[in-house]
Amino acid sequence: KRSAEAPPPAVSLLGGTLAVWLLVPCIIVVFALGLALLTEGVNKARDTNEHLAAALCRYLDIFVSDAHSNLVSLAGLEGRSEPENLAAAIRQTQESLSRFQRIVLVDADGIVRFTHPPGFVGVDFPALFPPESNSTMSRPVYSSETGSLTILMRANTASGKMIAGELNLDALLEHLQHFSQDLHGTVVAVTDGFGNLIAHPDMSLVRQQANIGDWQIFRKASGNGVFSALAFRDGGLVSDTIAQMPGHQWRVILSTSLWQALSDTFKIVATIVVLLVAYFLVLFLSVRRTLNLRIIRPIVEFSKSMTGLA
Repeated sequence: KRSAEAPPPAVSLLGGTLAVWLLVPCIIVVFALGLALLTEGVNKARDTNEHLAAALCRYLDIFVSDAHSNLVSLAGLEGRSEPENLAAAIRQTQESLSRFQRIVLVDADGIVRFTHPPGFVGVDFPALFPPESNSTMSRPVYSSETGSLTILMRANTASGKMIAGELNLDALLEHLQHFSQDLHGTVVAVTDGFGNLIAHPDMSLVRQQANIGDWQIFRKASGNGVFSALAFRDGGLVSDTIAQMPGHQWRVILSTSLWQALSDTFKIVATIVVLLVAYFLVLFLSVRRTLNLRIIRPIVEFSKSMTGLA
């Protein structure tokens, strides 16, 4: 004999059905809205990084091309002026351009014949620029003048000598920091073709010659243009964007921590989720109370009376 106090199975089924039809749409709406906002945030961060990487490549291309054109101009003076005039031109160019820490004149045997500022260069030029190599830029090396990491750029003269200049990577880093100072959660770095860091906000990584060539973005990107990919690194989801300079092996890497970049979006999503959950909870309780007063309670009373009558 069923107790008269227990609600009939139909009443329990009605309450469960009500909970399902109110709470399940709430969960679906909250999940879809949060997913849409996060997807939009990720796409926006990726598009911003791609435009920024392309702009940085254009800036670096101008930086490198202007520096190389100055060396080419000096190399063109080698056969048309006296050695004293060439030395004076090298001295004037180095002092007037902040992008060069030092400019040297090297003969065909790799022996330094003139340098400004004066001092020990400490570079094996034949090993750095092999005769079979046509590269105008070296791998990152340490400057004997400043002790900091630098890149050597060269321009060959008509007689087989070379004019080589040490690029000021500190100045390059300063420009990159000014360029990206308004970004939130994004690290801007420059590498050579093998992933060796040339410029990075954390200069200790540059001095240690950290290599990021094993990143997934390096394996996926090929040729010129801009490429983006998502990766899990340092315990979080990161949006990486890579762009290669036209005509050079340098690459610009933008790494955005999505947790930091989308912190405002996460706050908006959390606020909306709380409001929707609160709204549907109030709606559920209100509808259940109304149904309890107008439908379920009369059914229970009717069930009791019919049970007593039976």
